Amino acid sequence: MKKLLEQLIQFESDKDHPKEIEKSFLFVENYLKKAGLKTKIYTFNGKFSLVAATKLKKHYQYILNGHLDVVPANYPNAFQPLIKENRLFGRGTSDMKGTVASMIEVICDPDLKNIDVAIMLNSDEETGGFDGVNYLVNKEGYSCDCVIVPDGGDNFELVLAEKGVLHIKISASGIAAHGSRPWLGENAIEKLISVFQEIKTNLPETKPENRWLPTVNLGKINGGDAINKVPSLAEMFLDFRYPQRKQRITILNLIKKVIKSKKNVIFEIISDGEVLETPPNNPYIKKALNIAKSAGINLKTVNEHGASDGRFFSAKGIPVLMFKPICSPAHVDNEWVDLESLKKFSEVLKEFLLK
Repeated sequence: MKKLLEQLIQFESDKDHPKEIEKSFLFVENYLKKAGLKTKIYTFNGKFSLVAATKLKKHYQYILNGHLDVVPANYPNAFQPLIKENRLFGRGTSDMKGTVASMIEVICDPDLKNIDVAIMLNSDEETGGFDGVNYLVNKEGYSCDCVIVPDGGDNFELVLAEKGVLHIKISASGIAAHGSRPWLGENAIEKLISVFQEIKTNLPETKPENRWLPTVNLGKINGGDAINKVPSLAEMFLDFRYPQRKQRITILNLIKKVIKSKKNVIFEIISDGEVLETPPNNPYIKKALNIAKSAGINLKTVNEHGASDGRFFSAKGIPVLMFKPICSPAHVDNEWVDLESLKKFSEVLKEFLLK
């Protein structure tokens, strides 16, 4: 598993290197075929996905899901694996080539040849997942009784819920004028600032004792072409996160209400991601808790603010099992995973599938 992970890290498989992503998928396909598994590669809108199992079909008891794409790295030797004090460093070790290597080794284990399980790997999780898992689940019809997505729950935390996500683009137009006479113009950027302030005022304020609430972040704003000119065009991009499905409609209604009173302001949805929810009393959750406990691991159940490909399964009512070994946070410089912990993760995963 360590050797496989070291090989996976060396693929610079971020959005800026599509050829490297393709090479990583061909490498993994060959690896799985040598282990005797049947494989199928899909491409949709230029994004690669791979499904492998002892028998190819559309429904399994278990699907092991992961992604081979990573976020770009701006630090030296990010794609050169380095082991130091039992930690393996390199881009993707935590998110999520470490657990992908584990799942590949587990599904290739001869002990699992009679288990109804498939592995599904994708290449666009870091850019939304719409051409990967979304395509396979909603267009190709893949499904399962339980999906294992170890893309959250760092340090053996078991994720029961993730927030939904709405990415919104709001555009405004105004009237250009010279910067010395702003009263002759209509400032498009100021319109957007007013819209954002009104939206934020109408959302609850999170506090340390309760962050599990809807939030909004102004991630990007564009407008104007000269410091001495009143901008006539501007756009901003808002990132909404919400813990309950019904809050999606509430957020959209709020946006509509705010911009209704503004002249020449429109919005559009550019990304729309479901809430992930798995009931704590789900039999697969209970099974995972018990097996981990037998291995000396106390899986603490948590909610997470981020999003993952697990949401596409959750939207179909499929329970999602999500936890990771001891590792660094995702997307940080000098990303790492603890190798002994990764081995323990593999043991728990194998036992979970066998029992």
